[in-house]
Amino acid sequence: MNKKNTNIVTLVLVILTFIGIISVYGSLPDIIPTHWNASGQIDRRGSKSTIWLMYGILIGINLLFILITHIDPKKKNFDEFQRTYGIFRIVFNIFFMAIIAIMITNAKAVQEFDVTKIILFLVGIFLAVIGNYLPKFKQNYSAGIKTSWTLASESVWRKTHKMAAPIWVLGGILIALLSLIIPSNIYIFVMLAIIAVMVLVPFVYSYLEFTKEEKEKM
Repeated sequence: MNKKNTNIVTLVLVILTFIGIISVYGSLPDIIPTHWNASGQIDRRGSKSTIWLMYGILIGINLLFILITHIDPKKKNFDEFQRTYGIFRIVFNIFFMAIIAIMITNAKAVQEFDVTKIILFLVGIFLAVIGNYLPKFKQNYSAGIKTSWTLASESVWRKTHKMAAPIWVLGGILIALLSLIIPSNIYIFVMLAIIAVMVLVPFVYSYLEFTKEEKEKM
């Protein structure tokens, strides 16, 4: 998928989100749930205009996706993984659309449901999808596993992303599945532990690989 097609698809998704919000906005109660705690209980309510704030964030992030391909110091590398970057952008839009849809559905529901579990499940799937495409990310300063050592060496970047991919896929799947099994107030700590592994293991690995590479040059 080239840049033009990606822009068209994301624009269509943004427009569909706008149409969806417009079609139901008048039927929403004036005050809706806007935040849920770790136990899945509503701990904040606000104006239904919060939906438009979420939509504004969606637009802002889409513009950021485009901007970074022009201002990143290694912007030329984006051309080498344009298809992967395009898929990432589209998946993100679908993920964010789902969150907005969940907020609207919860606001209209006769009986409120545990939004936290659903969102955490989606987060897990999103992270697993990212993990699947990590090896295809080329060196840049905006997307991927950016440590001092991956940015200093293309080979360390490549090795780190290849090593991290299965960890992210497995971590994402665990985050998704366990969110349906473990109580929300306990699960949040489990999720943080999984994310810590997903972040720290590639971080340490990139350092070790860079150190090894530097020693071999001596």
